[in-house]
Amino acid sequence: MPSLEQLGERAAIRSLVRVLEPAPGLGIGDDCAVLPWGSRYLLLTTDVLNAQTHFPEGTRPFEMGWHAVAVSLSDLAAMGGEPLGVVVAESLPRTTSHGFLRALTRGMNACARAFGTHIVGGDTKEAAAVSLAGTALGWVPRCELLTRRGARAGDLVAVTGRLGGAALGLRSIQHGLGLRPAEARWRRPTPRLREGRMLARSSLVTSCLDLSDGLSSGLHELCRWSKVGMAVDEARLPIFPALRRASLSSRERRALLLHGGQDYELLVTLRSKASSALHRLARQLRPTPLTVVGKVQVGGGPLVVRHGRAEALPDAGYEHFRG
Repeated sequence: MPSLEQLGERAAIRSLVRVLEPAPGLGIGDDCAVLPWGSRYLLLTTDVLNAQTHFPEGTRPFEMGWHAVAVSLSDLAAMGGEPLGVVVAESLPRTTSHGFLRALTRGMNACARAFGTHIVGGDTKEAAAVSLAGTALGWVPRCELLTRRGARAGDLVAVTGRLGGAALGLRSIQHGLGLRPAEARWRRPTPRLREGRMLARSSLVTSCLDLSDGLSSGLHELCRWSKVGMAVDEARLPIFPALRRASLSSRERRALLLHGGQDYELLVTLRSKASSALHRLARQLRPTPLTVVGKVQVGGGPLVVRHGRAEALPDAGYEHFRG
């Protein structure tokens, strides 16, 4: 049997789905679990963060707490959801100070309140290292649910916000570069809940996910689940301002833009025939930009167009077990 390092996170998950009994709802594969709930769908999602793989040395407990809530709320946003509440399970060494625990909790609470919800429970247990599991619950009207499965040839590919900032911020923190705007982008990620609800209500979105592991991985996931191809114009990608100005080689800058994770922007496909509605939607989303960057094709996976030439875009975003 192959190891998890050989499989990677996404292939491992696909193998587990084949083991599980089918459940009500859409099944496993989207950003959230989806269960029928009267005229709505109930959305549930959980994410585990641990000190060794998620937080560079020196990360403050407030920021850890913020992350634990933000990443799960971002999953709700990707499906057009409205949050109901968040529970967080904390595994902590017995030597952890009470001050650390209080700061961690303040970070969780600050993120929840900033995005219109509450911490409604959780668990605290002893462990060898800090590990946080955030679980968010939400709801969405059945007719407004966003999934990864609806993209069709001819749809437009678009992204909210600007890309590459969080990856640059993490590099700045790790190497002491002092790039404060980028570091702030990493320290307090912004789940696009408001934007997700507007996109869901617009009836223009055919598929959606959040960019937790980078643009390239997001494009590969949408192509895989919708069984389509996509062509993205690299020159149209909205780049985080500090990344444009950073003292990096063009190769490093391009890698952070295409493959850098933790921006938590929404990658969407949109019906192409209603241009006036698209312009109206973009105005409603302000001040968050909505940028059309490409088009859905019949098949073949994601391509990136650079200097007028199309080339296959590798799936080079972050993937657990592979690093």
